Amino acid sequence: PLFRSPGPHNPFTSLSTVRALSAADGHQLWSRSGGNVAAPVSVRLACAPADPCLAGVNEQEDAVSYAAATGAVLSQTPLMGDLTTAVPATIGGRRVIVAGSQSGGVYALDAGDLSRVVWQANAGGAVHDIALARPTAGGPPVLVVAATSRVDVLDLDTGHLRFSRAYPGQFVWTLTVGRLGPHRAGVVVATDELTAFDAGTGRSLWTYRPPVSAYFSDPAIVDGVTVAEYQSQVKQGRPPATMAAVGIAATGKVAW
Repeated sequence: PLFRSPGPHNPFTSLSTVRALSAADGHQLWSRSGGNVAAPVSVRLACAPADPCLAGVNEQEDAVSYAAATGAVLSQTPLMGDLTTAVPATIGGRRVIVAGSQSGGVYALDAGDLSRVVWQANAGGAVHDIALARPTAGGPPVLVVAATSRVDVLDLDTGHLRFSRAYPGQFVWTLTVGRLGPHRAGVVVATDELTAFDAGTGRSLWTYRPPVSAYFSDPAIVDGVTVAEYQSQVKQGRPPATMAAVGIAATGKVAW
């Protein structure tokens, strides 16, 4: 199956199509294309004989099943396929590795036995970055997950979703965590702009939009100042017309 490389203005879209045809006369019963589509070579009959479904694996490495009669999605589960990022952590005194996958899965794995999954969660899109944050002094840490078009904040002990922030039309590749003024766990997300929020409350702190349409590099928080580079958006293979570094104060004002 063919697919386009995802980007800020080009979210993942499968070019595969799955169609169901009537065995009696061959007319099309339903068709699925575009988004959540299983790779045709993986599609098979599954579920109970009295109520069959179709199951397969899509190009984002999710196991997906469809109602045989209508093509409606019955379930979607990220598989532990290509792991793209990970951080070490501790849960209940046990050392774990929290890893994110291309399928959108987030897994807490026992560091002493990586085959043992402590918990797993679904971030809804390919995971590109994971960071630990501690919103309150002495309080429990949380996980901040960059997952293609959204950022999830998860409970470290259980993987339960605390809250999620959507970034429609943007590509969430990287983020950083640090102190921003009174906010112990400020999160800065780099897309075609810089946005900051509090990992404890989800409250938006500030947004910085450069003077040109741009892509940002990995940000860093240094003494409360967010530092990042950006370049102007251009067609692939062409040099950028603008490149600049910027420092944003904890208040959201441009420091330099």
